[in-house]
Amino acid sequence: MAPLPRLAPRLPPALSRSVSPAPGGRSYVKGALWSLLYVAFSTAIILSNKHIITETNFACPIAVSSLGSVFGWVASVAAVGGGAVRLKTRLTFYQWCVYVLPIGVCTAVSLAFANLAYVYLDLSFIQMVKAFAPVVTFATLVAFKLDAYDANVAMTLAVIVAGCFTASFQRMEAKDTRVGLACMFACEVAEAFRSAGMQYLLGAAATKTPATKSSSNDSEIRSEDVGRVVGDAKDADDADARASKPSLQLRGGRVSFSLFEGMYYFSPATLIFLAFLTYVFEWDDVTDPEHLAAARRNPAPFLAASCLGFFVNLASLAVIQHAGSMTLKIVSQLKNVVVICAAVVVYDDVVSALELAGYAVAICGFAMYQDAKTRAAEFSAAETEARGGEFRSVAGDDATEPKNASGDGATRTRDGAARYRPRVGSGVDVS
Repeated sequence: MAPLPRLAPRLPPALSRSVSPAPGGRSYVKGALWSLLYVAFSTAIILSNKHIITETNFACPIAVSSLGSVFGWVASVAAVGGGAVRLKTRLTFYQWCVYVLPIGVCTAVSLAFANLAYVYLDLSFIQMVKAFAPVVTFATLVAFKLDAYDANVAMTLAVIVAGCFTASFQRMEAKDTRVGLACMFACEVAEAFRSAGMQYLLGAAATKTPATKSSSNDSEIRSEDVGRVVGDAKDADDADARASKPSLQLRGGRVSFSLFEGMYYFSPATLIFLAFLTYVFEWDDVTDPEHLAAARRNPAPFLAASCLGFFVNLASLAVIQHAGSMTLKIVSQLKNVVVICAAVVVYDDVVSALELAGYAVAICGFAMYQDAKTRAAEFSAAETEARGGEFRSVAGDDATEPKNASGDGATRTRDGAARYRPRVGSGVDVS
């Protein structure tokens, strides 16, 4: 069967790497403060959604999930329209439909199913199940050839699977638990597709070719490094994979969106599909007078659910800038632990010893997964550098590779990469 056509220009897989924090003690202090704010904002928005869906009479989880998109769109349009923010990235309507709208649909599905899970599962149990997300994400990236399969990474994912299975084993007999787990799985699959789409579109550097003038139907996207985590890229695949349709023109080998640009383009894409789902499944409940009265009686949770998403994104970018992307991943796991403790205190959730043990195993697997991904990225980078040195040696490109004292210009590159080649029995997979 012929391969499916691509919706976006072919971008090579991105190497996962942590963004290094800026030097200086003040940066680490700021990183710690922003990390605390990230945990506080993330915990607050989760508790707000849980309170609205289960404690008030507004039982419309899909409609609740759209509140953040409404706030993000209104805030970004006001900032851009008022001149406070200048868009550095421009998209035509065609490009928005082809490149952004599919990612918005995945985001909408992820948000909708995440809130549906609150109806069937305890809040503490949901946080434990979230540890399964790296398994789904890695499988999706490998399936779409946006990441390379690595046996060491697969073994760490097996540890995560074992931990999640142990944590959920005692609850599998209940029907509500099975329905809730199905919602969480659908949420994580949609989130994996969203992550794959973002990496495919934004997270890879383009080949270093001069920017060309675009036609009237092919507007250029001007990109700058705005502090997001942008991965390094491998060599591009076939040139004909870049469609003749309007495509993204990159400058500096990077394309990314600032916080307001992301909300300006992605919030309406998410909101359109959430509005459609709300109209199909929840319109009668949303327009019911009792539900509207519940919203008027509880304005604080609705306001928090609307605006806290913006502050979560702001805090996450600040953590990356001041402390590095790896710190954000660690803080995210800490946030899950805080939410579990809050659920036990506020909602009287019961967490068994077996569930705690399984969750602890899953967290250990997550740490092993991050380490394995980092090692795989370092080895892949060294292997790419070695191939580049050998190519220059064969081609005789003496101008781009100065020779050393002995006259063997490419030898140093190969010898440097040799240090990364694993010895037999070292446990590093090279297949």
